[in-house]
Amino acid sequence: MKKLFCLIVLAGFLLSTQCFAGVKLPYHLWKKVRLGTSPMSGTSGTFTIGVDTPYINLNDGISLVGKDSGDGIIGLDSTTSLLIGDVATTYAISGASTAGSSTWIAAASHGMSNVTGCLLHLTAGPNSNDFGTYRITGYETTSRSGVTIDSALSASSGTTLEFTVFCDVIGIHATDGTNGQMLAGYSAQDKPLQLGGSQLRTTALLGAEDIAIGAHLNLPQTNEAATPTLSFGDGDSGFYESSDDNLYLAFAGGAKWKFNASEIRSESVGGAIKQGGVSATAPGLTFTNDADTGVGNAAADALSLIAGGNEIMRISGTTVVIGFSGTTPMIVSASGIGIFNADIEAWASYGGFEWPGAAIVAHTTAAEMLILDNTYFDGSFKYKQTGKAGYVYLIDGSLTYAAAPSGSADAAATFSDIFKVDVSGVTVAKSGGTVYIGNAGYGIWLNPVDNKLYKYDAGGQSAL
Repeated sequence: MKKLFCLIVLAGFLLSTQCFAGVKLPYHLWKKVRLGTSPMSGTSGTFTIGVDTPYINLNDGISLVGKDSGDGIIGLDSTTSLLIGDVATTYAISGASTAGSSTWIAAASHGMSNVTGCLLHLTAGPNSNDFGTYRITGYETTSRSGVTIDSALSASSGTTLEFTVFCDVIGIHATDGTNGQMLAGYSAQDKPLQLGGSQLRTTALLGAEDIAIGAHLNLPQTNEAATPTLSFGDGDSGFYESSDDNLYLAFAGGAKWKFNASEIRSESVGGAIKQGGVSATAPGLTFTNDADTGVGNAAADALSLIAGGNEIMRISGTTVVIGFSGTTPMIVSASGIGIFNADIEAWASYGGFEWPGAAIVAHTTAAEMLILDNTYFDGSFKYKQTGKAGYVYLIDGSLTYAAAPSGSADAAATFSDIFKVDVSGVTVAKSGGTVYIGNAGYGIWLNPVDNKLYKYDAGGQSAL
């Protein structure tokens, strides 16, 4: 009798103080308590401790299962979320409503502070499919009339809802049969969920829906393009490492781009980017199946167009050189086009084609044209090479030929007009000049002394 009395007193003490082994429990968890050698389940509110498994069951929210059935299992039902963190900022809202198929939840005078980014746990309403967790994407601050969530509810307009808002927590969410399990951070501080690292980041550029990964993230090596290690969307596009130091980018289950220390290239017939060894004959921008053709770098501020390992064209800030390596068939500059001529002169007001000893140029604005022999014009006429020089000048329907005696390269050249042709006829411009007809032994000339015409023929010279 004394033992029975002691047991009754002990039971009454436990139920009245709601304490066991130093743990204080809410009263509703003591509706049914089982301490024994076997696990048990029961109605809502059951708290069970079993020693054989061992087993702890907080029905019907969380189950902690021991070694025989698997260590450290926490079970959640489809609408329950396990929250970890600071739940001091918690708001329980009753009587809210929705317009149906809307992300807006009306909650008049809700009294909440900034809750954008926090977790909303919907627990009551006419449609159980809406029950679960949502991220709050905005809230009305002036009249505090409601909040916006990240997906639309299916409840009809005017429906009464009940929900709880949690801020600054990490949520572990069970699958609902459609969506997979999820680990997410919820905070109104616009800070990311951090994994790893030596300390908490107090400032970050990432937002509340982002994940900040600490000092090191190591992913396993795989050679499977269909299921890349780091994938996106439906899982068949992303990055993977097929072999050591060879990283691939896959799209739709196929390897498309390869990355390594020396190049980035397409896996099919496509482009490639070389990391080093670029020159006038070795391209840096090239092709997967044609590595000696592409665009190289001859020098600073100079691009080389390469075909078959030969520099075909060089483009710089002032010129374009076209020709095989070691030759200069054509140079394009601001002054004109040089053909087999690398020494293009700085023509003043003219531009055109220039050869090593000759040129054909036109005025840049006026109707003028020059055909030049061993001379160029950079503001004044100069010799291109050492020797005599001449030019034909076309302007306003007339043609003038002028000549200069022998001179040195780049020295000033003094030209004299020899003759001019226009609609009025042929004019001999040089005083005392001879106009030969047929050959050098026959002709006529103007004597500048007596201003008379003389003729040359087989009989010699005589006045006309």
